[in-house]
Formats: sequence, structure tokens, C-alpha cells
Amino acid sequence: MSRRAAYMYGAALQQNARAQVGAGLGQTVSTGEVTLIAPNDIVKATGEKRSIDGVEMVFQMAPNTEAPAEMLIYFPQHQALCAAEDATHTFHNVLTLRGAVVRDPHAWAMALTETIDMFGSDVKVVFASHHWPTWGNDEVGKFLTVQRDLYAYVHDQTLRLINQGYNGPEIAEMMTLPPSLDQSWSARGYYGSLNHNIKAVYQRYSGWFDGNPAHLWEHVPVARAQRYAELAGGIQNLIVKGRQAFDAGDFRWAAELLNHAVFADSTNTLARSTLADTYEQLGYGSENGTWRNFFISGCTELRHGNFGTPTQSASADVIGQLTPEMLLDSIAIQINGLEAAQRSLCINMVVTDMSLTYHLWLSNGALIYSTAPRETSAPLTLTGTSRQLTAIAIYGPNAAALSKAGITVEGDQSQLDTLASLLDPGDPSFNIVTP
Repeated sequence: MSRRAAYMYGAALQQNARAQVGAGLGQTVSTGEVTLIAPNDIVKATGEKRSIDGVEMVFQMAPNTEAPAEMLIYFPQHQALCAAEDATHTFHNVLTLRGAVVRDPHAWAMALTETIDMFGSDVKVVFASHHWPTWGNDEVGKFLTVQRDLYAYVHDQTLRLINQGYNGPEIAEMMTLPPSLDQSWSARGYYGSLNHNIKAVYQRYSGWFDGNPAHLWEHVPVARAQRYAELAGGIQNLIVKGRQAFDAGDFRWAAELLNHAVFADSTNTLARSTLADTYEQLGYGSENGTWRNFFISGCTELRHGNFGTPTQSASADVIGQLTPEMLLDSIAIQINGLEAAQRSLCINMVVTDMSLTYHLWLSNGALIYSTAPRETSAPLTLTGTSRQLTAIAIYGPNAAALSKAGITVEGDQSQLDTLASLLDPGDPSFNIVTP
């Protein structure tokens, strides 16, 4: 996600008229250190209230809207509503291009209906986490209504067209918003887009497969590209056809042809440069900030090489706030399954501040954990607070480093060596526009 986020926000690009000019929702992302102080007072239900330093707050829970956990906050003394990310001056993402779980636009619209019902008659100003305020009760009402109707319309109309047999790309090409939404500034696709949000709704309900058997078991990009090059009579012919499409202004078709040329032979400088020119033109023509950044980032890497991941999405502070389950899940997704299938591992992890013991073991190449009591003891036990135990993710399964972090390491330390040998961390510089 972080690697693709670098594309989405244009974090590696220069800020100028030919490169990064914004990200639609905001300017860009920070390239500095990310930190976090975990909350110690959890709001759990709509209507809960808090008073902090004399400032009164009323909370509306809005889970599974813009995020799995989301809430809006009303400040009654000021008749001010913080709409979080649920009502912004742009069409937000139903599925972010950096990658995430698809969001629920139906729940999103229903949450905004509840917002209007709860606060609409009283609120005089609304603002979002990233965006400027809207003033006046009438204007606030119009703004919230447009935002609510936008998510409801796209959700419902996409499903209507799915039921008529259209697939995601087809619906994205054919659907238009009614003028009342299309001409509203806050409904424009500066961050999310009508096109990719429609595809996201399709994905949420119908998945990646459109039902056409030809799309059920396609070749991977390199193999497909090589076959297209052969079909065209060679890569040079693909490049010529791509250039012709470019000259005709059909940049989408040019991108498809030239992408095949690059994936068939990523060392072909003419294919790379012509595809870079194509992405550049697609970027210049994009109303959507994240589309532009993707196109210009792809163009930049084709011309100058892989720029990696310039942003940081995790730090020791953030990792230090992980729950034990989050910690163990983050380790499990790094396990090399085929290697692990041939090994055995059993570790107890005692979390002293939670009075919990987690049992970890390998089963058919997967790292499994449970808090249920076990009849047999593990050869290795790690004991520490939930904060101390996150050192496993920060320093790795190294006995000396864990002991220095305050964790008690008892038993067969070779279990840690086994775990370390099976970890296969992600590549922050994996290729995107080349094989």
C-alpha cells in the first residue's frame, strides 16, 4: 500500500505545473516521521458525549463508511460539525487507488442521512478533516444533501446496471450523474472519481471476475505482453501502432499497446519513452488529482528509474501501539509459507498487562495463534507488556534485542532463529510500470 501511495500522492514528484499539483483531497502526504498516541477513552456509540477543557462534543458513529472506524463530531456550543471524511469538497474514494478494502457507499449515504437528522436543524458550520468549512445552515444542508445523494446514487445505479448484465468498466463508461450532482463542486472527482468508484461498487458486490470465461484464467502481464508482441509481428510494430494511437490522441489505446511493449521487453528504450510520453498526456488531461499523480509517477519511473517509497507509513511509535493480535497478524503475513510448511515452531507469548497468553505455532505453512489453554508447554516463552512485545516487529525475533527491550526470553532460543529464517518482508521498491 505504501509503495502505491507514493504513486497516488505524487510524493516523489516535483511540485510544479508539469508534475505534482495536488492530490485532490489535499496537497500531498508528509515524508516525515509518522507517530501515534493511542487513545485511552474509547467512544463506542452514537450520541455519546464528552467535555474536554470545557468544549462539549456529541459523537455520531459512522463505521464502514470512508473507513472501517469513522465518527463525526458535533460541537453544540459552536453549532459546528466535524464531518471527518464523510462529507468533503470532492467525491471521496469508494476504493482508494493505493489499495484497501472496498468501502460501503450505501452505509456512507445512510450515515449522512443520520447526520442530517441529528444535527441538520441546528448546525451552522461544517468542516472536514482535510477541508474548509461551509457556513450557514441552508448552505450546510445543501452540502450534506449533495454528498449523501452522491454516494447513494452511485451505489444504487451501479447495482441497477449490474442487474442488467453490464460489467464494471462498461458501467463506468456509461453512467452519468444528474446535473444537480454533476454541477456541484463537492461532487467532482478530484480525489475519488466517478469512473473508479463505480468499478469499486462493482468489485464490492461482484468481485474481480466479470463472468466471462475468457477472463477467468488469463496469462500474467509478461506472458500476455509477449504474445501480443508476437501477434503484432514484433515489438517494433507494437510501438509503431502505439505511436500512431498517441498521434491520433487516443492515449488510452496507446497506453495499452505500449504497456504490452514494455512488459515484453522492459529494456526497449523507445517503448519506455513513448509510454512515458503517453502517461504524461493522460496525466495532464486528468481532472482527478490521484489519477494525474499515478500517470506522472509512472512516466517518471519509466524515464528515470524506480523511486521506491519516499513516504513512511509506520514507525516505532506506531508499531508500539499495536495490539497483540495486530502484532501477530503482521508477523503471519511475512511468513514464507512453503518454507514454513517444512518446519516446526511453538512459542508462548505472555502479555502481562492484559493477563493473556498467546500460543503460536506453525500449521501447514501458516502461523496460527490462540489464547485457549494448551495441554503441552511450548519450548520458548516470551513475557512482557503489550508495548514491550511489539519489539518483535521493530527489531525482529532476536533474543538479545528482545531482552534489551524488556522482554523475558525463557527456553529454546532456536525457536526465534527459526521464526527469523522464515520471515519474508515486503519490498518497498517493487516495480509497477515495468515487470
